[in-house]
Amino acid sequence: MLGNSKRGIRLNLTAGICVLALSAGWSAARAQDTAIHEGAPSESRQEASAATTDAKASAAAPDIAAPEPQPAAATSNETVTPLNPVEVKPAPKSGVNTIARPYYIEFRARAAYNYGHAFVVHGRVGEPLTKRSVVGLHPVGESPASWLIGHVVPVPSETGWSDGDIGYNDRYITAKYRVYLTEAEYRVVAAKLREMQNSSPIWSAELYNCVAFVGDIAAFLGMQHPFHWVMPKEYIEGIRAMNGGRQEMPSRWLETVNPRLAAQQAAQLAHAQHTAPQTEQAQAQVQAQQPTPPQQKAASRTRSGSSTPRRQHASATEATAPVPSSYAGVR
Repeated sequence: MLGNSKRGIRLNLTAGICVLALSAGWSAARAQDTAIHEGAPSESRQEASAATTDAKASAAAPDIAAPEPQPAAATSNETVTPLNPVEVKPAPKSGVNTIARPYYIEFRARAAYNYGHAFVVHGRVGEPLTKRSVVGLHPVGESPASWLIGHVVPVPSETGWSDGDIGYNDRYITAKYRVYLTEAEYRVVAAKLREMQNSSPIWSAELYNCVAFVGDIAAFLGMQHPFHWVMPKEYIEGIRAMNGGRQEMPSRWLETVNPRLAAQQAAQLAHAQHTAPQTEQAQAQVQAQQPTPPQQKAASRTRSGSSTPRRQHASATEATAPVPSSYAGVR
């Protein structure tokens, strides 16, 4: 009896444990299902929201070509400064008959790192200047040492071109004064310039500088000139002012310097004045004899009408014939 009761208690306990286990498993499964069902709408809503966003983006971006990049416009802070207009004026006419006076000598001053330089150029009107056209006194070499020493003691010198005199479109020129010469006058002046260059005097800032050298050239031409202790620009402008700005040599200057050439020049000028009216009259007669354009057209039509049909046909054939390639090369 007692054994049966113990067996019954064990069976009840085993059944209770099984019931508890089944209940716990069923509760866990239900909780898991609930969690799954509650999370599904959230993911669906996220996917739906993403799909809606893509649709809106597609609708906001129309299917058109992208615009071409435009140049960036200047901001309000940037200011554009226009270039100053350059006023170009033609060179003033000298009023000198360059046919009778085709040569010239020109006094010049230019800027430099120091107080400047004075020199002369000479040549034929209309021809470009070269280094041989320049005559001026300056220390030997390009080193400034000679120039500095020349302020204390005299130094060797050169009497020709120096850098900056020509070749820069007058960029460094500060003053000019030109005097026109006849052929005979130019021969005398050119010979004097060669003589002064061959002498190769010394250079001294106080005693004999480039300004004094130019003053000797002006004195040979019978011109007045200032004292040489002034700046080159003031010196050249002083020569012009002291001589009234004249651009021709005095009529008696050549006779004083070289009487023989003066006599030859006088004979040449007299011959030119005598033959000038005859030359003009002959040119007028030649122009009067030349037919006018209407007369030329009439004469051309008369000559073309008198030609025979065969000649006309030959001319047309020659006109349409191909031109040999060798003719084009020779032409």
